Amino acid sequence: GHAETLYFGERAWRPGFHQLRMTDTLLALGEALGILAMPNHAQMKLVDYVDFLHTDPSALFGKIEVHLGFSLEMPLIGNPPVFELNGVTTNADMVRHAYAADRMRRLGILPHDEVVEIGGGFGSLALLAYRAGLRNYTIVDLPVVGAIQTYFLGSALGGDAVSGYGEHPASL
Repeated sequence: GHAETLYFGERAWRPGFHQLRMTDTLLALGEALGILAMPNHAQMKLVDYVDFLHTDPSALFGKIEVHLGFSLEMPLIGNPPVFELNGVTTNADMVRHAYAADRMRRLGILPHDEVVEIGGGFGSLALLAYRAGLRNYTIVDLPVVGAIQTYFLGSALGGDAVSGYGEHPASL
Protein backbone atom coordinates (compact mmCIF):
# COMPACT_ATOMS: atom_id res chain seq x y z
CA GLY A 1 0.00 0.00 0.00
CA HIS A 2 2.80 2.50 -0.77
CA ALA A 3 3.86 2.68 2.87
CA GLU A 4 7.48 3.38 1.84
CA THR A 5 6.72 7.09 1.79
CA LEU A 6 5.87 6.91 5.48
CA TYR A 7 9.23 5.34 6.31
CA PHE A 8 11.61 6.89 3.82
CA GLY A 9 10.23 10.41 3.70
CA GLU A 10 9.42 10.52 -0.01
CA ARG A 11 6.85 13.21 -0.72
CA ALA A 12 4.62 11.27 -3.10
CA TRP A 13 1.35 11.98 -1.32
CA ARG A 14 -0.26 15.37 -1.68
CA PRO A 15 -3.23 16.62 0.34
CA GLY A 16 -6.30 14.72 -0.77
CA PHE A 17 -4.30 11.97 -2.54
CA HIS A 18 -6.00 9.04 -0.78
CA GLN A 19 -9.49 10.44 -1.35
CA LEU A 20 -8.72 11.09 -5.03
CA ARG A 21 -7.23 7.60 -5.47
CA MET A 22 -10.24 5.99 -3.78
CA THR A 23 -12.74 7.93 -5.90
CA ASP A 24 -10.86 7.14 -9.12
CA THR A 25 -10.63 3.46 -8.21
CA LEU A 26 -14.33 3.22 -7.32
CA LEU A 27 -15.36 4.90 -10.58
CA ALA A 28 -13.08 2.65 -12.64
CA LEU A 29 -14.36 -0.53 -10.95
CA GLY A 30 -17.96 0.62 -11.24
CA GLU A 31 -17.44 1.16 -14.97
CA ALA A 32 -15.62 -2.17 -15.42
CA LEU A 33 -18.40 -4.10 -13.69
CA GLY A 34 -21.10 -2.34 -15.70
CA ILE A 35 -22.60 -0.63 -12.64
CA LEU A 36 -21.78 2.80 -14.09
CA ALA A 37 -21.91 4.01 -17.65
CA MET A 38 -18.60 5.01 -19.19
CA PRO A 39 -18.68 8.77 -19.53
CA ASN A 40 -17.02 10.69 -22.30
CA HIS A 41 -16.35 14.29 -21.38
CA ALA A 42 -16.11 15.22 -25.07
CA GLN A 43 -19.65 14.02 -25.76
CA MET A 44 -21.48 15.44 -22.80
CA LYS A 45 -21.90 18.73 -21.00
CA LEU A 46 -18.97 19.51 -18.75
CA VAL A 47 -21.30 20.00 -15.79
CA ASP A 48 -22.72 16.48 -16.32
CA TYR A 49 -19.22 15.01 -16.49
CA VAL A 50 -18.16 16.81 -13.30
CA ASP A 51 -21.34 15.58 -11.56
CA PHE A 52 -20.46 12.03 -12.64
CA LEU A 53 -17.00 12.39 -11.08
CA HIS A 54 -18.58 13.58 -7.83
CA THR A 55 -20.53 10.37 -7.29
CA ASP A 56 -21.46 9.29 -3.75
CA PRO A 57 -18.54 6.95 -2.92
CA SER A 58 -20.39 5.15 -0.14
CA ALA A 59 -23.41 4.34 -2.30
CA LEU A 60 -21.24 3.21 -5.21
CA PHE A 61 -19.12 1.05 -2.89
CA GLY A 62 -22.28 -0.64 -1.58
CA LYS A 63 -23.45 -1.41 -5.13
CA ILE A 64 -20.01 -2.81 -5.99
CA GLU A 65 -19.94 -5.16 -2.97
CA VAL A 66 -23.45 -6.43 -3.75
CA HIS A 67 -22.50 -6.98 -7.39
CA LEU A 68 -19.30 -8.85 -6.47
CA GLY A 69 -20.84 -10.94 -3.71
CA PHE A 70 -17.81 -10.70 -1.45
CA SER A 71 -16.52 -8.22 1.09
CA LEU A 72 -13.97 -5.52 0.28
CA GLU A 73 -13.23 -4.89 3.95
CA MET A 74 -9.58 -4.06 4.56
CA PRO A 75 -8.10 -5.82 7.58
CA LEU A 76 -6.42 -3.27 9.82
CA ILE A 77 -3.07 -5.02 9.61
CA GLY A 78 -0.03 -2.79 9.15
CA ASN A 79 -1.93 0.48 9.63
CA PRO A 80 -3.18 0.92 6.03
CA PRO A 81 -4.81 4.16 4.90
CA VAL A 82 -8.53 3.37 5.11
CA PHE A 83 -11.96 4.87 4.51
CA GLU A 84 -15.33 3.88 5.85
CA LEU A 85 -17.73 3.41 2.96
CA ASN A 86 -21.22 2.01 3.37
CA GLY A 87 -20.27 0.92 6.90
CA VAL A 88 -17.18 -1.03 5.73
CA THR A 89 -13.55 -0.13 6.41
CA THR A 90 -11.70 -0.41 3.10
CA ASN A 91 -8.95 1.12 1.01
CA ALA A 92 -8.14 1.68 -2.64
CA ASP A 93 -6.00 -1.46 -2.90
CA MET A 94 -8.96 -3.64 -1.98
CA VAL A 95 -11.17 -1.90 -4.53
CA ARG A 96 -8.50 -2.06 -7.23
CA HIS A 97 -7.74 -5.75 -6.68
CA ALA A 98 -11.43 -6.66 -6.55
CA TYR A 99 -11.50 -6.40 -10.34
CA ALA A 100 -8.88 -9.14 -10.77
CA ALA A 101 -10.53 -11.43 -8.20
CA ASP A 102 -13.89 -11.05 -9.91
CA ARG A 103 -12.35 -11.43 -13.36
CA MET A 104 -10.77 -14.76 -12.39
CA ARG A 105 -14.20 -16.12 -11.46
CA ARG A 106 -15.76 -14.77 -14.65
CA LEU A 107 -13.02 -16.41 -16.73
CA GLY A 108 -14.14 -19.75 -15.30
CA ILE A 109 -11.52 -20.40 -12.63
CA LEU A 110 -13.14 -22.79 -10.17
CA PRO A 111 -12.61 -22.86 -6.38
CA HIS A 112 -9.94 -25.58 -6.42
CA ASP A 113 -8.21 -24.67 -9.70
CA GLU A 114 -4.59 -23.64 -9.23
CA VAL A 115 -3.88 -19.91 -9.35
CA VAL A 116 -0.31 -18.60 -9.21
CA GLU A 117 0.45 -14.93 -8.65
CA ILE A 118 3.98 -13.69 -9.28
CA GLY A 119 4.83 -10.69 -7.14
CA GLY A 120 1.86 -10.54 -4.77
CA GLY A 121 2.62 -7.33 -2.89
CA PHE A 122 1.33 -7.58 0.66
CA GLY A 123 -1.35 -10.11 -0.33
CA SER A 124 -4.55 -8.15 -0.90
CA LEU A 125 -5.40 -9.84 -4.22
CA ALA A 126 -4.88 -13.26 -2.62
CA LEU A 127 -7.23 -12.25 0.20
CA LEU A 128 -9.90 -11.13 -2.24
CA ALA A 129 -9.48 -14.25 -4.38
CA TYR A 130 -10.08 -16.27 -1.22
CA ARG A 131 -13.20 -14.24 -0.46
CA ALA A 132 -14.32 -14.78 -4.06
CA GLY A 133 -14.13 -18.54 -3.44
CA LEU A 134 -10.73 -19.42 -4.94
CA ARG A 135 -8.94 -21.74 -2.52
CA ASN A 136 -5.85 -23.05 -4.32
CA TYR A 137 -3.78 -19.86 -4.52
CA THR A 138 0.02 -19.61 -4.54
CA ILE A 139 2.14 -16.48 -4.48
CA VAL A 140 5.71 -16.61 -5.78
CA ASP A 141 7.76 -13.72 -4.44
CA LEU A 142 10.97 -12.65 -2.75
CA PRO A 143 11.49 -14.23 0.68
CA VAL A 144 11.07 -11.01 2.67
CA VAL A 145 7.89 -10.10 0.81
CA GLY A 146 6.66 -13.68 1.25
CA ALA A 147 7.03 -13.27 5.00
CA ILE A 148 4.92 -10.08 4.86
CA GLN A 149 2.28 -11.87 2.77
CA THR A 150 2.18 -14.82 5.17
CA TYR A 151 1.75 -12.48 8.13
CA PHE A 152 -0.95 -10.40 6.43
CA LEU A 153 -2.92 -13.34 5.08
CA GLY A 154 -2.49 -15.41 8.24
CA SER A 155 -3.73 -12.49 10.32
CA ALA A 156 -6.68 -11.87 7.98
CA LEU A 157 -7.73 -15.47 7.30
CA GLY A 158 -6.32 -17.39 10.25
CA GLY A 159 -3.21 -19.53 10.39
CA ASP A 160 -4.98 -22.68 9.18
CA ALA A 161 -5.80 -21.07 5.83
CA VAL A 162 -2.23 -19.97 4.99
CA SER A 163 1.12 -21.68 4.67
CA GLY A 164 4.50 -20.15 4.06
CA TYR A 165 7.43 -21.47 2.06
CA GLY A 166 8.47 -24.94 3.27
CA GLU A 167 5.42 -25.42 5.47
CA HIS A 168 2.80 -28.12 5.11
CA PRO A 169 -0.01 -27.00 2.78
CA ALA A 170 -2.77 -25.09 4.50
CA SER A 171 -6.12 -26.73 5.08
CA LEU A 172 -8.53 -25.33 2.56
